[in-house]
Amino acid sequence: MRLYPEQFRDLLRSRPLQSLVACSALLLVGCGGSGDNLDAVSVQREMPAVLAATITKIVSTTQTGGRPVGAVDVIDRFGRADKQSGFLQANPHGEPIGDESRRVIELALASPSIHWVSSLGSSPDGPLTTIAGTYPEPVRLTVIVGAPVIKTSSASVKVETRCGRGCHGGVTMLLSRSQTGSWSVSGTDGGFIE
Repeated sequence: MRLYPEQFRDLLRSRPLQSLVACSALLLVGCGGSGDNLDAVSVQREMPAVLAATITKIVSTTQTGGRPVGAVDVIDRFGRADKQSGFLQANPHGEPIGDESRRVIELALASPSIHWVSSLGSSPDGPLTTIAGTYPEPVRLTVIVGAPVIKTSSASVKVETRCGRGCHGGVTMLLSRSQTGSWSVSGTDGGFIE
């Protein structure tokens, strides 16, 4: 419905208080809604691509002492930050990473093989961090991701990797969305290597 100036004037005269409240709300909030924030449906739609870009990047850039990554274990639920250390921890009660996100991650990370695990020690290959039988022995990289914060054209995801003693790192991946709608890691925030 379009409101012409004379109709607006008549509305102001007939209902001044309601008109003042409505005008004030429009000035404070604006007509566009919440700016850069996405609604829950849009966040769920974008989540698979955001997670796939994040995990692909972290697997390709994690320092493993020159050993190739032979397998990737991804904790199947979003992690939570430990209150004392600040590290991401596997959260058995956390929100599961959805089926569509898993499918897109598996397609993006065609090699090395990927396993969805419930905890750090539940790999189908056992507790070892290397895959025996070849040299240099490939490493099995375990990845924990925090729940992404996704906005219209940017996102951030806390992520940690573990591949054995002296091989533990974490960072917040910053992502940007291209005009075609694809997501890519555009930088990082903070980070550690232990």
